[in-house]
Amino acid sequence: MKYIQINNDGTPIYSNTEGKLVKIGLLKKGLIYPRIKENGKYSELQFGEKKVYVLESATTPIYQAVFDLPKNKDSEGTIQLQQNTNVYQDNSFNDSFGEIFSGQTVEYYQILEDCYVINYLGRIGYINKEDITQKSDEE
Repeated sequence: MKYIQINNDGTPIYSNTEGKLVKIGLLKKGLIYPRIKENGKYSELQFGEKKVYVLESATTPIYQAVFDLPKNKDSEGTIQLQQNTNVYQDNSFNDSFGEIFSGQTVEYYQILEDCYVINYLGRIGYINKEDITQKSDEE
Protein backbone atom coordinates (compact mmCIF):
# COMPACT_ATOMS: atom_id res chain seq x y z
CA MET A 1 0.00 0.00 0.00
CA LYS A 2 1.39 3.38 -1.00
CA TYR A 3 -1.49 5.61 0.12
CA ILE A 4 -4.25 5.77 2.70
CA GLN A 5 -7.71 7.30 2.45
CA ILE A 6 -9.31 8.78 5.57
CA ASN A 7 -12.59 7.03 6.49
CA ASN A 8 -14.22 9.63 8.79
CA ASP A 9 -14.24 13.37 9.44
CA GLY A 10 -12.29 14.20 12.58
CA THR A 11 -9.74 11.38 12.27
CA PRO A 12 -6.87 12.29 14.64
CA ILE A 13 -3.23 12.85 13.64
CA TYR A 14 -0.68 11.94 16.33
CA SER A 15 2.90 13.07 16.93
CA ASN A 16 5.40 11.10 19.01
CA THR A 17 6.36 13.51 21.78
CA GLU A 18 8.78 12.16 24.39
CA GLY A 19 7.67 8.58 23.68
CA LYS A 20 3.92 9.33 23.90
CA LEU A 21 1.46 9.81 21.05
CA VAL A 22 -0.09 13.28 21.29
CA LYS A 23 -3.08 14.34 19.16
CA ILE A 24 -1.97 17.34 17.05
CA GLY A 25 -4.81 17.68 14.55
CA LEU A 26 -7.79 16.25 12.70
CA LEU A 27 -8.31 15.02 9.13
CA LYS A 28 -11.28 15.15 6.76
CA LYS A 29 -13.05 12.12 5.33
CA GLY A 30 -12.16 10.95 1.83
CA LEU A 31 -8.77 12.62 1.48
CA ILE A 32 -5.78 10.56 0.37
CA TYR A 33 -2.21 10.79 1.70
CA PRO A 34 1.03 8.98 0.83
CA ARG A 35 2.05 6.53 3.56
CA ILE A 36 5.71 6.12 4.50
CA LYS A 37 5.27 2.78 6.26
CA GLU A 38 3.22 0.77 8.72
CA ASN A 39 4.26 1.26 12.32
CA GLY A 40 2.35 -1.17 14.53
CA LYS A 41 -1.34 -0.30 14.29
CA TYR A 42 -0.53 3.13 12.76
CA SER A 43 0.32 4.45 9.32
CA GLU A 44 3.36 6.73 9.37
CA LEU A 45 3.08 9.96 7.35
CA GLN A 46 5.42 12.89 6.66
CA PHE A 47 4.57 16.25 8.27
CA GLY A 48 7.26 18.76 7.36
CA GLU A 49 10.47 17.17 8.57
CA LYS A 50 8.85 14.98 11.24
CA LYS A 51 6.82 11.79 11.20
CA VAL A 52 3.19 11.65 12.37
CA TYR A 53 0.72 8.80 12.76
CA VAL A 54 -2.87 7.89 11.86
CA LEU A 55 -4.61 4.75 13.12
CA GLU A 56 -4.75 2.19 10.31
CA SER A 57 -8.27 1.20 11.40
CA ALA A 58 -9.38 4.77 10.51
CA THR A 59 -8.13 4.44 6.93
CA THR A 60 -8.59 2.44 3.73
CA PRO A 61 -5.59 1.31 1.64
CA ILE A 62 -5.24 2.98 -1.77
CA TYR A 63 -2.76 1.73 -4.33
CA GLN A 64 -2.79 4.61 -6.83
CA ALA A 65 -3.39 8.33 -6.44
CA VAL A 66 -2.72 11.45 -8.49
CA PHE A 67 -1.83 14.76 -6.84
CA ASP A 68 1.12 17.13 -6.61
CA LEU A 69 3.75 16.07 -4.10
CA PRO A 70 5.90 18.54 -2.17
CA LYS A 71 9.35 19.09 -3.59
CA ASN A 72 12.16 17.70 -1.48
CA LYS A 73 13.87 20.84 -0.27
CA ASP A 74 14.94 22.30 3.03
CA SER A 75 12.46 24.33 5.01
CA GLU A 76 12.81 28.12 4.97
CA GLY A 77 11.68 28.46 8.57
CA THR A 78 9.05 27.51 11.10
CA ILE A 79 5.71 28.93 12.13
CA GLN A 80 3.89 28.68 15.46
CA LEU A 81 0.11 28.30 15.25
CA GLN A 82 -1.78 30.76 17.48
CA GLN A 83 -5.09 28.91 17.20
CA ASN A 84 -6.51 25.70 15.76
CA THR A 85 -5.74 26.21 12.07
CA ASN A 86 -7.07 24.76 8.85
CA VAL A 87 -4.62 23.51 6.25
CA TYR A 88 -5.91 24.11 2.74
CA GLN A 89 -5.48 22.28 -0.54
CA ASP A 90 -4.79 25.54 -2.42
CA ASN A 91 -4.08 29.18 -1.65
CA SER A 92 -7.69 30.25 -2.30
CA PHE A 93 -8.50 28.78 1.16
CA ASN A 94 -11.65 27.02 -0.13
CA ASP A 95 -10.94 23.30 0.42
CA SER A 96 -9.46 22.21 3.73
CA PHE A 97 -7.42 19.03 4.31
CA GLY A 98 -8.08 19.25 8.02
CA GLU A 99 -6.98 21.07 11.14
CA ILE A 100 -3.77 21.42 13.14
CA PHE A 101 -4.15 22.29 16.81
CA SER A 102 -2.98 25.52 18.43
CA GLY A 103 0.59 25.62 19.67
CA GLN A 104 2.03 23.32 16.99
CA THR A 105 5.25 24.34 15.25
CA VAL A 106 5.26 23.71 11.49
CA GLU A 107 8.09 23.95 8.94
CA TYR A 108 7.28 25.94 5.82
CA TYR A 109 8.94 25.69 2.40
CA GLN A 110 7.71 28.79 0.63
CA ILE A 111 6.06 32.10 1.50
CA LEU A 112 3.32 33.40 -0.77
CA GLU A 113 1.56 36.76 -0.41
CA ASP A 114 -1.05 35.56 2.07
CA CYS A 115 0.05 32.07 3.10
CA TYR A 116 2.81 29.63 3.96
CA VAL A 117 3.36 26.48 1.89
CA ILE A 118 3.99 23.33 3.94
CA ASN A 119 4.46 19.58 3.51
CA TYR A 120 1.16 18.39 4.97
CA LEU A 121 1.28 14.63 5.34
CA GLY A 122 3.10 14.22 2.04
CA ARG A 123 0.92 16.71 0.14
CA ILE A 124 1.26 20.41 -0.56
CA GLY A 125 -0.68 22.38 2.05
CA TYR A 126 -1.35 26.07 2.61
CA ILE A 127 -1.74 27.93 5.93
CA ASN A 128 -3.23 31.42 6.04
CA LYS A 129 -0.68 33.92 7.44
CA GLU A 130 -3.32 35.37 9.78
CA ASP A 131 -3.29 32.12 11.78
CA ILE A 132 0.38 32.04 12.80
CA THR A 133 3.40 33.68 14.41
CA GLN A 134 6.65 33.30 12.46
CA LYS A 135 9.61 31.84 14.38
CA SER A 136 12.34 31.95 11.73
CA ASP A 137 14.87 34.77 11.24
CA GLU A 138 13.34 35.81 7.92
CA GLU A 139 11.22 38.66 9.29
